[in-house]
Amino acid sequence: MNESSIAKTEVLCPYLSLATTGGDDNTAKIWDLRQRKAVYTLPAHTSLISTVRWQPDSGHVLLTAGFDRQVRVYPTFSPA
Repeated sequence: MNESSIAKTEVLCPYLSLATTGGDDNTAKIWDLRQRKAVYTLPAHTSLISTVRWQPDSGHVLLTAGFDRQVRVYPTFSPA
């Protein structure tokens, strides 16, 4: 998948075939599981990402947390 270690993974929605990973490269990646490749890379943190989470209601808001003690919110991401 990628050269860094993956710290956290969450499947966004099975019917959209998207998943998110947060890794030790300090980025969050949005993966298209059908294509088996990253379709978005977000430079999320200055340290290892500890959590990636999609908003349960809509799945259009991505939250990441890292060991840099920051929480990032990506409210405009719209999977499609």
